[in-house]
Amino acid sequence: MSAVPLSYFVNLSSSLTFFNVYGCMSQGELPPNIFSLPNLLDLNLDYNDFTVSFPKSNWSNNCTLIGSIPSSLVNLTKLTTLDLSRNELTGHIPSFVVKLEQLMYVDLSLNNFTGVLDLGVFSTLKNLQGPLPIPPLPIVYFWATDNHFSGEIPTSICKVSSLESLGLARNNLSSSIPQCLGNLTNLWDLDLSANKFEGTLLRSLDSPLPIPPPTTRFFLSANNKIGGKVSPLICNATELKVLDLSNNSLMGTLLECLMSFSKNLSVLNLRMNMIHGMIPRTFAEDNKLRTIDLSRNRFEGTLPRSLLHCEKLEVLDLGNNRMKDTFPDWLGTLPKLQVLVLRSNMFHGFMSSPREARSFFELHIFDLSNNNLSGPLPVSYIMKLIAMMYQDKRQGKPQYMGDGNYQDSVMVTMKGLEIRLVKIVIVFTSIDLLSNHFGGELPVYIGNLKSLKGLNFSHNNLTGYIPLSTGNLTELEWLDLSLNKFIGSIPQELADLTHGGWFEWRAILMGYGCGTVGGVSLGYIVLGSRKFEWLAGLLERKGANMRKKWRRNARRSYQI
Repeated sequence: MSAVPLSYFVNLSSSLTFFNVYGCMSQGELPPNIFSLPNLLDLNLDYNDFTVSFPKSNWSNNCTLIGSIPSSLVNLTKLTTLDLSRNELTGHIPSFVVKLEQLMYVDLSLNNFTGVLDLGVFSTLKNLQGPLPIPPLPIVYFWATDNHFSGEIPTSICKVSSLESLGLARNNLSSSIPQCLGNLTNLWDLDLSANKFEGTLLRSLDSPLPIPPPTTRFFLSANNKIGGKVSPLICNATELKVLDLSNNSLMGTLLECLMSFSKNLSVLNLRMNMIHGMIPRTFAEDNKLRTIDLSRNRFEGTLPRSLLHCEKLEVLDLGNNRMKDTFPDWLGTLPKLQVLVLRSNMFHGFMSSPREARSFFELHIFDLSNNNLSGPLPVSYIMKLIAMMYQDKRQGKPQYMGDGNYQDSVMVTMKGLEIRLVKIVIVFTSIDLLSNHFGGELPVYIGNLKSLKGLNFSHNNLTGYIPLSTGNLTELEWLDLSLNKFIGSIPQELADLTHGGWFEWRAILMGYGCGTVGGVSLGYIVLGSRKFEWLAGLLERKGANMRKKWRRNARRSYQI
């Protein structure tokens, strides 16, 4: 769409109720008459370039507005939607917004608001004549993520019985979480991630992090300081689709009911806690689990075969635990599995041939690093990694793994460094077998994996020559074959990949052989910018709200 001239906005009808110029690429200062339209209910200025200081009535979204919320906003008495997200607004949330009695949707995300978060302005009762009071303002959506709010969540928020979606993630809120949040029977979306909440996750009545009400569909409280055990009462929230309690200090064993309490559960993320014991054997049939992330805990024992009931599973991350088992080749029958991370456990033994003809066909990330696997390099598995064999030629905006409601992430070893990708771009493919005991030669078939971005076979017992077919890996961005027993030199076909100036090899004689031929250790130095365009923006969590657009649609239908 071409830019809409500002002159178009001058003679707008006073009866206008809906005005949307989303993505029109307009710029400059808006005519003030827009903010005097008496019947205006919904104003959307998203994705334009209105860069101004905040005047008395100029309020909009995504316009790089600065300053505080003006008092003149109170004149918009029929306002139902207030979206000031993604600006540079400062100061406190003004108390006069309580006078906007029709207000239902509030989004103040991604600004610089400070001070104590006073949500009591949304729960004030207004008495008219007669014994019955008017109920609290009908707020259904309150979103104030990515600001600098501090202090406690006031208990007055619990008086807003109409509240359905509450997002306070990535602020500086502290202390315990109000117990009464569990009494908000209409609440289905609760995101308290990345604050400084403390306490334990115990009982629904006296826990600083209360059990969500049965209607809750999204419950996120990641990146806090919550300890203790998870109460089995959480399994009463049978409508849950996403449960993310990652990066806390939760202890105890994993509740068996979490494997089967909700047929709607799509995401179970308990990464980076201190949960121990065995993974329950009770995954229900016909479940909808798409992501299971139990990495960086203290799980032991073998993998439950009931994982085969998770036919929609795309991401399985059990890395950095104490699992002790042979390689679970039966996981290859999961038809949608794209990410399998078993790194840093105690998996051991030979990797036998796949049981099924289509084992791991959809796999994009295959990480078995830092285990005790042995025997020949699993050529039979490499031959079946079909998703890694075809280069993605699609142009335009990158696409990421996830369903729009939740963004998957994964830890990868890249250039010798562990890096968490907070988004997984679908064109990303890698194999990491670092630090095992695999032997034999590097198979010629490795050259068929033409979409590979990363390949790490270092710290094994591989021998022989590096095959010429490695020159087919034109998408490769890092390769580590160090600390093996290869002989000969780097194939010219592989060396030719460096001609674009983005990849540089370093060959080191290790002295494994005798005479004039030494062992070759391949390291890497990634230099250029061309190849890592897909990585831009994936390492920072602060930024665009992944679910914002979806939520704005959801608030109109309240159906998922």
